[in-house]
Formats: sequence, C-alpha cells, structure tokens
Amino acid sequence: MCGVRRSRGSPRRTRVGDTGGMTPSPPRSDARSSVQSSARPNRAAALVVSGSTRHLAPGEDYDCFCDVVAPVYVGVRPERAAGPFAADFALYDLGATGYGVLRTPPVSARRDAAAIARLSDDAFFLNLGPAGWAVEHLGRSWAVPGGMPFLLDNDRPFRIRVDPRHDLRLHSLRIPRQLLPGIDVAVVDARIRSAESGALLAAQAGLLATAVECGRLDVASAMSEAVVGLLDGLAREGGASPADRLSTAKQIARRHLADPAFGLAHLARALRCSPRTVQSDFASRGETLSTWLLGERLDRARALLCDVEWHGRTVAAVAAASGFSDVSTFHRAFRARFGCTPTSVR
Repeated sequence: MCGVRRSRGSPRRTRVGDTGGMTPSPPRSDARSSVQSSARPNRAAALVVSGSTRHLAPGEDYDCFCDVVAPVYVGVRPERAAGPFAADFALYDLGATGYGVLRTPPVSARRDAAAIARLSDDAFFLNLGPAGWAVEHLGRSWAVPGGMPFLLDNDRPFRIRVDPRHDLRLHSLRIPRQLLPGIDVAVVDARIRSAESGALLAAQAGLLATAVECGRLDVASAMSEAVVGLLDGLAREGGASPADRLSTAKQIARRHLADPAFGLAHLARALRCSPRTVQSDFASRGETLSTWLLGERLDRARALLCDVEWHGRTVAAVAAASGFSDVSTFHRAFRARFGCTPTSVR
C-alpha cells in the first residue's frame, strides 16, 4: 500500500503531470495506493491527499510519489535517489490556489523544454524552504537562501539543486497564471531580494506555511490571497521598463508558440500596450518579433524531434506543434537555421 490518504469531500484534480515515461493520474485505489475521494460542492480549503512512501520497496516508492504529486506539480520530475525514496507529502486545495508540503531525499528536480512541449502548465510556484537551494531558471542561476521565497514559472524550463547532506523540505504555493497576468518572474524574484515589499512577502509566506502546518486551512486560504497580492505588487513596483516589458513579452509569446496565428496584435493586448511599443522594445535589442518567434519555434521543433516521446510522430505533427501551418515552409526554415533536414536530427 502507498500510504496515501485522500480527504473525504476533496476535489479530484483532472490535470496530470509528466513523470518521465509513466502515465500518471490522480491518486487512485490500486496495489500501491489506498485513496478515498468524493466530489465537494464548494471550494472551501481542504486537505486533498497526504501520505508517505517510507514503507515501500525501492523503485515502487519513487513511482508512488510521482504518481501522487503529479496532478499538482505538473511535469516536474525529481531525480531518483541512490537508495530508498523516503518521502512524506500533503497536498491542499486552498480555493483559488493549491498548496504542497513535501519532504523528500536530497535529490534535484527539473522541468525541461521537451516536458513543457508535452504538457504545458499555466501556473507559477512560490517555493519556500528552511534550507538554501540553487535554481537555474529564465537564463539565470539563482542561489536561494533558506527562508526566502522563490517564484518559478512552470511553463519555462528550470532545474533545482539541493544540498545533498539534508532532506529537501519544501512548502509550495501553486498560483494559476490568470491570478498574476503578464508578470515578469525574473523581475519579481530580483525584487523579493531587494525591495522592502520582498521582506513582507517572505514574512507572509512564512506565516502561510505555519497556518498550513497547524491545520488552519481557513486562515491559510486567506493568507494565500495576501501572498498573491504581494506578488502582484512586486511585479508592478516602479512600472515596467522596456527591458522588463520585453522579457514579459517573450514569456507570453513562448506560451503561444504552437499557435501560428499568434502575433503582434495578440502580444500587445496581453501587455496592455500598443503594437508600436512592442516593436520598439524588440528593436532596442536588435530584434524583430517575427524573427524572434521563428527562432523560438524552430528551437521548439528541434527539441521535439530529439525527444524520444515524439519519435513516433510525423515531421508534420512536430511542425504543427511548433506553430507552423505549412510543412514546406517548416522544412525550408529548419534547413536554413540548422543546416540539415528535420528528419536527419532524429
């Protein structure tokens, strides 16, 4: 048995995550997990699922952990531990947000471009732990001290590295993207470290963690709204500079690479600015939106062609998933950029 307990009246999450070759699903009753669930008519805060893998055999413990947490941590895959994967977990529904409390062996975790192409996720994670950890995200390397929150965009690649001497203990608030539209995650993370409101966010995130651990989920639900409000405030402090706006524009555009119709007008609406402003921001870096989009779509296509999960798919399917409506155009652009045909990279 997996040692999993699902709270009666808790909602079943229908979105599942990538766990590296498995076909994950929400926790279920099977040989490894004993789970109870039922529909809950309202969205009051509640425990969704909790459990432990400490009594399971090596290999089975890791698979069980990934299977259970996948619906919340969409597409995030921890590495396998050298020995037993002794983990404890509790996942909560706080209404508009989700919350996870995890303790695992000191293993790294990652979400790469291929995983994102297979399964996108319109959410952010605000992570908080007592020990420091390192993050590679948004083209930067971050050293995160213990007790400092860090915001991750789960629709962008990242890698988390932890101290191998200590178990990973993590509190994680899952925030749907629509609650923080158009924010620049890198700017927010920088301001968490430097702005006075960043210190307020750290204090509020710590109080939220305490409320969850004490079982005060009604209080935690209200505190999570305050945390989201503080993040929104950090994103808006001082207004957006052209460089910040360009970074945000690229984040938004990357989420729409598969849509061949996505272009200047859509991006300007998302940024709440004029199309000319978007063009000027790209021009300030010696770029145009159309050239940049083409490069991003070709990079995405190459990642899919190299992904073993896509080896059974046609080149036309890869082209469509990368935002190309015409296969011939895709072939010409791919050869021009990489000097080879799409088929040859497989």
